[in-house]
Amino acid sequence: GLSFSDPMDSMANVVTSIAKHLEQVSPAFA
Repeated sequence: GLSFSDPMDSMANVVTSIAKHLEQVSPAFA
């Protein structure tokens, strides 16, 4: 989950969230 003590895990969650959002707003990214 999001945690300042684990920046790598936080970044992974952010990237995943962005990727999912892009899939929803633009099928070209799917």
